[in-house]
Amino acid sequence: MKKSLSHKKSVIPLVPLLLTTAIQAPFALGNSTSSQAIAPTELFSNDNNASSTAAYASNKQSSFVKHADYFREADLKLSQSNGKYYFPDQITLNLFSGEAFDLRVVNRETTNGSLEVIYGQVFDSGFSHLENYSNAIITLNHLTGKITGIIENELGTYLIQPQDNGRYLLIKQKQPEHFDEVLPPTSQSALFSTAEAKEAKGEKDKKGNIIIDVFLGFSDSSAKEVGDIQATATTYVASVNNGLKNSGINNIKLRLVGTGTTPHNLGIITDVLGKAEEWFKADVEKLAPDLVGVVQTPTDAPNSAAGWAGVTGYTQVVGAPWPNAWRHEVGHNVGGLHCSKDGGAQWKYAYGFDNGKSRTHMCGNSSNFYSTPLIKDANGLALGDTETADMVKLWKERAAIMSEHRTHTVPFPDEDPDGDKPDDGDKPDDGDKPDDGDKPGDGDKPGDGDKPGDGDKPGDGDKPGDDDKPGDGDKPGDDDKPGDGDKPDDGDTPDDGDGDNPSTTCPKPDLLKDNLIQHPDFNQLTQWRAYYTSDVKLEQKSETKDCGTDYKVNITGRSSYYDGVIQKIQTPLKKDTTYHFSANFQLAADQEKDFGLAALALKSELGIFYYQYLAIDQIDQTEKKLSGDFQLNALGEIKSAHLLLFGPKGKKSLIIDEVKITEKDNNVPDPNIVFEHSFETDTQGWQAAWKMGTLSQSQDRGKDGQFSLHITERDHWYAGGLLAGTELVEANQSYTLSLSASLGKEVKEAQKLDIQIFYVDDEGYHWQRVNTSKIPVGEAWFDIASDFVIKPEGTLKRADLYVFGPEPGTDFYIDAVKLVKTDKDPGGDDTPDDGDKPSDGNSDNGDTPDDGTTPSDNK
Repeated sequence: MKKSLSHKKSVIPLVPLLLTTAIQAPFALGNSTSSQAIAPTELFSNDNNASSTAAYASNKQSSFVKHADYFREADLKLSQSNGKYYFPDQITLNLFSGEAFDLRVVNRETTNGSLEVIYGQVFDSGFSHLENYSNAIITLNHLTGKITGIIENELGTYLIQPQDNGRYLLIKQKQPEHFDEVLPPTSQSALFSTAEAKEAKGEKDKKGNIIIDVFLGFSDSSAKEVGDIQATATTYVASVNNGLKNSGINNIKLRLVGTGTTPHNLGIITDVLGKAEEWFKADVEKLAPDLVGVVQTPTDAPNSAAGWAGVTGYTQVVGAPWPNAWRHEVGHNVGGLHCSKDGGAQWKYAYGFDNGKSRTHMCGNSSNFYSTPLIKDANGLALGDTETADMVKLWKERAAIMSEHRTHTVPFPDEDPDGDKPDDGDKPDDGDKPDDGDKPGDGDKPGDGDKPGDGDKPGDGDKPGDDDKPGDGDKPGDDDKPGDGDKPDDGDTPDDGDGDNPSTTCPKPDLLKDNLIQHPDFNQLTQWRAYYTSDVKLEQKSETKDCGTDYKVNITGRSSYYDGVIQKIQTPLKKDTTYHFSANFQLAADQEKDFGLAALALKSELGIFYYQYLAIDQIDQTEKKLSGDFQLNALGEIKSAHLLLFGPKGKKSLIIDEVKITEKDNNVPDPNIVFEHSFETDTQGWQAAWKMGTLSQSQDRGKDGQFSLHITERDHWYAGGLLAGTELVEANQSYTLSLSASLGKEVKEAQKLDIQIFYVDDEGYHWQRVNTSKIPVGEAWFDIASDFVIKPEGTLKRADLYVFGPEPGTDFYIDAVKLVKTDKDPGGDDTPDDGDKPSDGNSDNGDTPDDGTTPSDNK
């Protein structure tokens, strides 16, 4: 194995260290890689360039186009699964040339069973340091197959609108010339005092959330333009809920209870506010919404604006081209005014806020927040003022009384809508009381200690007396113990990796063990910051693997070789102690080979910084591990130490993953690792399966080092690699097998890679599939990890590992093959000897259980 260069006790001059550089923590994600190959990397086709409004308006009378900076039409590229569109957890929103944004899904909500609201984050230098911040809303209507969307960042606002021709209109929104003016209370408004507002209890669901019901009506002309009024209305409501969540409010929610259309289109004028409930009288009486909104297409009517609403009123009107105006108008209904300098508010803090960098909903409406002094942007500037701009406070005071404007008639999702009527399947004397939130036939037995309305479902494992209180947001089995200080609505979301709920990120216990580096796998960027020049940015890049989501950091905006990423080492480094450093380096695609470097920036007791190199090696587009041992080059007492990762020439992006510094004495072999093959010295015991094909150690490419195992001259799909594992694996022991695969240079199509275990027990011969993945074309490495356990009948007499699958004549490489003992249970309903996992789609490929020692050639 070729070793990375390491320099012990070396001092090399470097540019000054900027320890005061602002922390940047964007969460923009790169394209994902999935073994299921169901998610596109881009959301839209790239066939049309952006057009000017003049070129389009001549043949399409669209108010969206007339009020756009530019736009284009495109086809949606979402994949379908089981008849439904699937929106992946990360995807590139390729809107326009130079305006493509990597989106990470923050949260998903389903309404009415068919509408899925996807809250996402695209990079925004002002707010991407907030992990759960959302500035993109995509609503997917599974009944119509259409989506709508609003995306906002520092570059502007972008809209996604479905068209009659089945395509989508992508719009860069132009800000309206006239947003609105402050209106006095209208005839249907009432200015409530703070005391009266405090007396209101509010209409709440079983979880204690205050629910404000909304009806949104569309003129016929605006309904035609938006393309899908259900999805559009849901997006409107989500825009307010998103602003509330971003602003730290988790127990106030708006709910869409209905939509409708009207032939009336007076325009976006104040007259509509008094006519809204009249136009939709039947719907209002039936659905009892607290707020009624109307969407109109713009007209030339006098005093037109983007939207209007009465202060503390209950109606709003907005123009179809400006959907984000609706959250502003609802803010007026709450009682908020514009900026505090304008004055006139009933409550002195009922204003939006402009801190010079960010403008909240009511004062500029360019940042996705209601004003609050409790949240700061990336510049360290608050988004509100305690005395003059705190819309969050006003929302909390006014929401209850707003929710009581009408008594809701549409049941909340956790209500029993029939109140336990006859013939509903609820048996007499079963202890299930009406309106207790339990559904008939749900298996909730009387006397089981599960109280009505406590939010616990039968069979969820939550036992009485376990101190898990109803409505605390904790699910049974999430390891959140009572008294741990985790309060409901504290902004702690599931899957954030803190142990509240199972994480979707790849577990890497070996990387974390004894590591002096925080967040070494870049699952979070909070402990890392960009270095050195001001344009350097850190972006989180993700890949979907069998183990979950694997994150890396992508360093862009580099102009010099010393631009990179830096972290302060919190644990003091000790003199005369040997440490081991390692990190995976990689260049972005289409970039020539260069060098990657790692160094320590050390501060002496005199306050002078000097540098000690740890590793240097050549890197390219494939991931490569830089490593080395070192002892601290201490010039007197060391006051602080920073790790700096950098190296390639300016203009090249640098990708880094799995950074580790440990004391050398702590680098003892992990007893759970059964084997780890990197093929740096030989083929490490691998043979040609069925004596077909040729296996060789190859220097053409390597995952972590210089070599890999190259499998060539294959005449059958089952010609591949074989590793005799009888002495390696144990019966009924869980394992994780991981490896990296890559196709040969001449391969033109993606290929299936099949990993199986052939084993013999007292019942005979069996095949057990471990993993099947689609390997993409190209020389990049595709990472695979799968859990398995062999459950033999009687004694496990033999167990061999096979890696094969690509079409005959296709050569491929494998590297970084690792088998680790775990305590996981892979699960699955299949029996251990049937060779197939549930729903793997291989039932008709000719590979049947117990078909002999050779997989069938009927592939």
